[in-house]
Amino acid sequence: MSILYDDLPIIYGTGEILSDNKKSWRKTKLRTEAVAQSLDVNESKAMLGRHVRMMDCGASLTFAVSSTGDKRLTFANFCRDRMCPGCQKRRSLVIFHQVKNICNSIQKDNPTFKYLLLTLTVPNIKEDQLSSEIKHLHTSWDKLRRRKAFQKGVRGFFRALEVTYNGERDDYHPHLHVLLCVPSGYFKKHYISQQKWLEMWQQCTKYPHITQVDVRAIKPNPKRKESDSISSAAAEVGKYATKPSNYVAELPNGDFIASKGVVRGLAKGIAGKRLVAFGGIMSEYHKKLKLEDADSDSVDLIHVENESASIDAVMKQVYRWNLGLRQYVN
Repeated sequence: MSILYDDLPIIYGTGEILSDNKKSWRKTKLRTEAVAQSLDVNESKAMLGRHVRMMDCGASLTFAVSSTGDKRLTFANFCRDRMCPGCQKRRSLVIFHQVKNICNSIQKDNPTFKYLLLTLTVPNIKEDQLSSEIKHLHTSWDKLRRRKAFQKGVRGFFRALEVTYNGERDDYHPHLHVLLCVPSGYFKKHYISQQKWLEMWQQCTKYPHITQVDVRAIKPNPKRKESDSISSAAAEVGKYATKPSNYVAELPNGDFIASKGVVRGLAKGIAGKRLVAFGGIMSEYHKKLKLEDADSDSVDLIHVENESASIDAVMKQVYRWNLGLRQYVN
């Protein structure tokens, strides 16, 4: 249950510029505007609507603020567009916390279960093939998870689509990041070797020329002291389908520009596709914990932190995006 901080006094009109040491709200907003401006508003009314909603995304932010200046977001007008950098970042946080909470809950009931990270790829393709290749990728995955070896050895999974763009070759690389939940006996009774994963994936995709499938045990991130294997797993798969860094660039003057062609290609490629999904025991715990569908347009992108992230707030501050200053101003 999220904390709303309803009874706090609301402060606005001070002229204060938004400062948050943990998040760069300004740069996120500028990236979002760059993507919005790259959309072809003459293409259709639907595209014009996407442009308008994305330009308005995050135009108003309300924070609960503690006496020491710590902030927690309590309101924002997010557009939830799949190509919006700001909403992608928030949705990735939702996915991260869901995967982490599900895995922690499973571990309480099944302390010997382990996790593997499986990465499944297909050859790079051009823009006009992207949509159909993503469909093929998902169909191939469905075939793979119905294989006897998979069903015997794997208790649950979370899979996420990612599509990266290669500017040098002007092509796209769709692939799946899959978190596999396996029992301790997997490594003795039902172990699937890397070569076996490759053979099965070649057969399911009908691409015998695929040369690599990556599968590895999840380990804590050595660069983060607080990291454990579950947090590391959640961070690895808690990425969103597209990387804004592939199509949004920062100019020397601090402005941002988005590639119209790449935005168009990615938007059409992922349109109507299921980007993330849980299966097996991980799906069961998703329902047990009454978690939202992270892929839906109605998912809460505001209250994405754990309950422990609440603060002892003394007021709420409202910041609005100032087009002239290109800053959030109270």
